[in-house]
Formats: sequence, C-alpha cells, structure tokens
Amino acid sequence: MTTKNKQFFSILNENSIVNLLAYGPFIFIPSAVLILSFLMISASNESFDRNIKKVEQNLYNSRNKTLKTQVEFMVNHISYHKSITKDDMKNRVQKRVENAISIAHSLEKKYRNIKTQKEIQEIIIEVLRSMTWNYGESFIWIMDFNGVFYLAPEYLRHLEGTSIIDFKDSSGNEIIKEEIKICSNEGEGFLWDTFTRPSRNSDKQFHQLAFVKKFGLYDWYMGSSEYLDTATKRSDEVLLTSISKIDAMNSNYFYIVNRDGTLLLHSELPQLVGKNLKKLESGAAKRTFLMIEKALKNTKDGYITYNWYNSQTKQEEKKYTYLKEVPSSDWVVATGYYESSVQNELAKNSKELYETHNMKLTNLIYGSIFILLVSLVISYFVSRFIRKSFENYQVQITTKAKELKILNNSLESKVKQRTEQLFQATKDLEKIAKTDYLTKAHSRYSIMEILKHEIHRCNRHKTMLSVAMVDIDWFKNVNDVYGHDKGDFVLVEVVKLFMFNLRDIDYIGRYGGEEFLLLMPDTKKDGAKITIERMMKNISEHDFGLKTPLTISVGLVEYEDDESIDILLKRADTLLYESKENGRNLLTIE
Repeated sequence: MTTKNKQFFSILNENSIVNLLAYGPFIFIPSAVLILSFLMISASNESFDRNIKKVEQNLYNSRNKTLKTQVEFMVNHISYHKSITKDDMKNRVQKRVENAISIAHSLEKKYRNIKTQKEIQEIIIEVLRSMTWNYGESFIWIMDFNGVFYLAPEYLRHLEGTSIIDFKDSSGNEIIKEEIKICSNEGEGFLWDTFTRPSRNSDKQFHQLAFVKKFGLYDWYMGSSEYLDTATKRSDEVLLTSISKIDAMNSNYFYIVNRDGTLLLHSELPQLVGKNLKKLESGAAKRTFLMIEKALKNTKDGYITYNWYNSQTKQEEKKYTYLKEVPSSDWVVATGYYESSVQNELAKNSKELYETHNMKLTNLIYGSIFILLVSLVISYFVSRFIRKSFENYQVQITTKAKELKILNNSLESKVKQRTEQLFQATKDLEKIAKTDYLTKAHSRYSIMEILKHEIHRCNRHKTMLSVAMVDIDWFKNVNDVYGHDKGDFVLVEVVKLFMFNLRDIDYIGRYGGEEFLLLMPDTKKDGAKITIERMMKNISEHDFGLKTPLTISVGLVEYEDDESIDILLKRADTLLYESKENGRNLLTIE
C-alpha cells in the first residue's frame, strides 16, 4: 500500500472517529435517560401492583374473618336455644297443670254450696277433659293417692275409676307410685318416664317429662306431660323462624343443613327446605352439600368455595363460604359472600391509590421528558465541543474530556435526586395503604399491626393495654334513610370525635364498615372507661344533622398476660355484642 493510500485511510478513520464522537452523545445519553426512566416507571408499577394485591388480600382476610364471626355467633345462638329446650318444656308443662288446678279450684268454689261433691268432681273432669295439646299427645290427668284414674286420655278412658298404682312405663319404672310419692312428700315435682306413643305404630321408646301437683281436695293430684322430641321439634321451628327473620334484615343469609342432607333453612331455596339434598338427582344444591360433607369429614368447621347464582347480579359467581357444626347437634350452619362484592369494595378502596399512582407516573413521565430534552441539549453542545476540540492537541482533548465528565456527574446527580423523589413517593403510597381512605383513621391492616406491637410491648415491659371494640348503633338506618354520602359524613365526624377524646399515644382504626378498634396503651380499663364514657356523651350530643341522636355501643377489655390477639378481640367483640343485645348506647366491661 502506498503512502498516499495510507494517508487516505488514516483520514477516513479519523473522520469516522470524529463522527462517532460527534454523534455518539445523541445516541448514548438519551438512550440512557430512556432506559432509566423505563426502569423507574416499571418499578413504580410493580410497587403499585403489590399494594393493590395486598389490599385485596386484606379484604378477603377481613371478609373471611367476618364470616367466621357471624357463623360462630349463630352457632352459639343455636346452641344456647337448644340448651334451654328442656327448661321451656318444664315451664309449659308446669303452667298447664297449675292452670288446670286453678280452674278446678274456681269450679269447686262456684258450686260448693249448690251441688254435691260428686257432681262438682264430674264438672271439673269434663271441663279439664278438653284441655289437650300437641294433637292430643299432651293432656291433663287426675288421680288420687290410691292410684285411681279420675281423668284419663281418650285411649286410656276405659281405665277411669280403676286403680293403676302398679302401672310401669317402658323402662319398668313404677311411675304412679313415684308420682304419689312426689305429691305426698313435696306437693309437686317433675319426673321423666319412657313410653311408646299410641299415635304411632312403632316399638320405639320416647322420653317424656311429666309434672304432678297435689290438688288439695278429694285426695286428688293432677299432672301433664310432653314428649321430648315434640318439644325439640317445636323449639327448632321457632329457632329457624327467628333465624329467617335475621336473614331478612341482612344482605347475606344463613343456610342450615342437617348432617344427613336435609335442608332446614335457605332463604333462596325455599322449595328445597325439608328435602334431602343427597337424594336429589343433580344440581348445585347437591354438589354444594357434598362439598360440605367432605369439608366436615375430619373437623367441625371449614371454608369452601363453589359457584352459585347471585340473585343481585343475575349471574353465577364464585362464592366463599364458612361453615360450622353446632355442638351436640346434627345441624351445620353456613354463610358466605360473592367474589364480586369483594371486587367492588376493592375498586372503591383502590380509587385513591390509583389517583396517587397516576399522579406519580405523570410526574415521572414529565420528568423523563425534561431530562431527555436536557440531555439532547447537552449532547448537542458536547458534540459541537468535541468536533471543535478534536482539531487541537491531545492535551486539549484530555482537558475537554474532564469537562465532559463533570457534565456527566451533574446528570447523575439529577438522576439520583429523581430516584430519591421516587423512593419518597413510594413511602407515601405505603402510608396511604395503611390509612383508611375515608376517615383517615388507621386501616384494619395497620391497626392490627399496631396491636401486635403493643401486645409485644406489654409482654416485654409488663405494661397495661386497654382495647375497645366500638360499633355505631343503627348505622344501616343512616345509610338507608339519608344515603351513603350522609353515612360517610357521619363516619368522618365520629372519627374526629374519637380523636378529640383520645391521647396522642392512643390509636384508632377502622375495623369494619361502622366498627372501630381503639387501643389505649399504658391504661387500665377503669381509666379507659372514663375516656369512653366521655366519648359516648360527646357523640350522643353532637349534631350530625340526623333526626335522632347518634349513639355507639362499646365492648372494653384489658389485655391479659400472654393472651393471643384472637382471644383478646373475641372478648371485646363478645362484650360489644352484649352492649347491642342490652339496648345499645352501652359500654360493657369484662
């Protein structure tokens, strides 16, 4: 290669280097800005998605816990109702006998001076003969202390006038002698016996409760009885009716099924009540019961999910249900919620998060555009500077390169500043997630985290902690009568009154729709009681723009050593329920 050719290629290489150095900043600097902006926006979107999922999970956890609380409340209600069945039966049977004796005394008093004793006895017998209950299974009988039958039921009427003192029940007990002994020694009393039922062609034995009482005249005593299964059936019918009325006042409903598959209560499937779901040919009801049966195979409660028709949205949706077996019973109680209800609430709760996120994205985009424009301007001057400087000596190039480095450091400083702003915006977003968007109180997630921290502090430092569960009385009526905007206003005002009465070290969190949790560190329940009573007074006297004063019901407990959060909250919730049951506008302390 000739010297001229070498010079040509050398000049060509130099021009290529000059062009590369001249136009390189227009490629590399804006590209770096775009890549960095893209990474920052992606990180912001990922953080937002995580927060939304966290809020969604908290909503599902809250709903599931609410389901469990509702079902456990209903199970306790049913257990209590079933436990008092025998007491109710005792009261009914005793009242029948006492009414019969009262009638007999009135008749004796009325006719004692105008009729003979035998005639009076016949009048009493005929009047009391018509007193029957439970389709003739329960009746009034009259006997004397020698076991002579004076008044017998229709199927034993042939024994009237004869002594059955040696009569025994199906278990071999001499019940007539037992009745006479009770009336002779105590005047009145109860006893259990066992009989086959004349109205049923069966050898099955049925337990029966009897009450006998001395009449005081004619050497008589009177009695009446009732079969336990009849009383249980009657009590269950009353119980199911009361539960159906509770369903009518709520958006969701309970359904009750027997372990053998018989549907006992379901407001949306009244046509299947009384039928055995296992014996149905097919359908959602049968599939659901089989899931219930499987869920309760090795436990007493559990969660299940299935598809069910939503009468509000008019379409089939995924439904989450919690179910529990009633102790000492074959009943299973269940209630649930539709997935759409959680998604609707999530959309409502996420509105402020969306707005904040969109504002942050807008700032990032505008910031990126601004930096990009600045980088283009810088690139232009850098390119121009390099083109001119390349013609100078290597020393001048080195000097100018240092100036370029200074400019790059300035750009990195700006990027660092934007990154710090992004970090601060992320912290602000997390703060929003911990705050109830409407009332500005702590969110349920946040207040539960604070409660964990305070319990840890109590256990570590042996300090005190009072916890109050608060519910606004008749809040649903406020929404129904005045609208949800008024309901939101009331919630905000109530929280302001809470905060006005609480100390700086106290906490308030929105636990549910109109339910709040108050935490009072370093406070015994006696001191907390004074604060809450003042708070209740302020709320009842505050003008919310309602026709009637607004009140709250409160359950107050004091933390006990090494107590779990669930037990602590359940104690407070139970006391809150007592305040509600005892008339509302009450503070109940354990």
